[in-house]
Amino acid sequence: MSLKQVQSDVPVCDVAIAYILSQEIETWVTALARYDNNEFDEALKSFENISDTSKILFNCGVIHATLGEHERAVRR
Repeated sequence: MSLKQVQSDVPVCDVAIAYILSQEIETWVTALARYDNNEFDEALKSFENISDTSKILFNCGVIHATLGEHERAVRR
């Protein structure tokens, strides 16, 4: 089954939601790779492009703690 066939059978709003989620997952993977490479500021910038959830806020807090920004880590 082709993507075109799937899209014709799926409501437009479901396709849009799937696209947004895939973009967030790509951004998440990029942010984690930047963290793994000790690119903490870039990782935080990537996480800022994802809607705030407990996972995003936790990861931002870990990065701030890694940078020694403990007050900021707690506020996140």
